[in-house]
Formats: sequence, structure tokens, C-alpha cells
Amino acid sequence: MTILRTPGTYIRRLVTADATEMLELRERNHEFLKPWEPLRQPGYLTLGVQQIEIQSGDQQWAADRGYAFGIFDSLSDELVGRLALSNIVRSAWQNATLGYFVGREFNGRGHCTNAVGLALEFAYENARLHRVQAATMLRNIASARVLEKNGFAFEGVARRYLRINGEWEDHNVYSLTVEDWPGPVSI
Repeated sequence: MTILRTPGTYIRRLVTADATEMLELRERNHEFLKPWEPLRQPGYLTLGVQQIEIQSGDQQWAADRGYAFGIFDSLSDELVGRLALSNIVRSAWQNATLGYFVGREFNGRGHCTNAVGLALEFAYENARLHRVQAATMLRNIASARVLEKNGFAFEGVARRYLRINGEWEDHNVYSLTVEDWPGPVSI
């Protein structure tokens, strides 16, 4: 199993056994994450749906279409969030979209910054991608800082880019290519 580490954080591929802990994390953070995520279908916060999400991630991994990771605290081994390289396109583009979250109780500890750095290491050294892009809502300053700390460059504003919490939201778009990657960042 692929495990990438910094002193405070590690990421690894999620397995079905993680579904209970993911469900608990999502239940505790449902209201906190709601303004930042798409509307969820009824039943999303069930063990069965979390297991299906992890199994879907396995299928994406096997098809080289996406790589989902759990974000873990290195000292406690507690699941603190999720990160994914998604929408992978090969051929001439060699690109992925990066998305992530950490629970409210884990904000401000560097887990997200570390996890994004580890995901970039995986993207460029293991998955052999050329470019990773990410988008943040205009008001999500903390997420933008995570990207900037990892060397992402601001590309512009994508109008009505994603439907978040029922509303089409403008997003700041960031990208990083392997040529500009500063290497792993650990805080």
C-alpha cells in the first residue's frame, strides 16, 4: 500500500475498513463542510454509501482515472480528511484535478498543506502526471493558502464553475506543473 509521510501527516489509499471512520468524520463535520461541497443525496451519511465511495475510488485507481487518499495524523493515526486526484486525462494533457477536505477540529495544524504536498509527490513521481489543477471558491482563503504554500499559481476566475451547496459558484483556478513543482513541503 502506498503511504506517503511528513512528520505530522500521512496519506494512504482508503480501504473499505476506513468507511466507519470516514462516516464518523463526515457526520461530525456535516454542517462545517456543507457550504464548501455539492448537495449530498439523502442517505449519503450512511456506512453503505461511504463503502461504495471507497470502492468507487478503488475502481478509479485501477483504471488510472483517479487516486483517493485518506489524510491521517501521524501521531494518532486518526483519519482527519480526504484528498483525491480526480478526472485524470492522459494522452497530450497528463492532468488531474485536486480536491480535499479536513475536519474542522483538524484545521490549522498543517494537515491539509502537508497532504497536498504529498499528493503532488505522488502525482509527479508515481502517477507521472504533468499538471495538477485545483479550484477554490472566491471566499475560501484558507484553501487558496494551502495551494499557494505548495507552489500553485493562480490562473484566473472560472465563472459559475461548480454547483456548491445548491448554488453555481465562481472559483479561483490554480495549477502546478511538474517543471514548477518545488518538491515536497512539510510544515
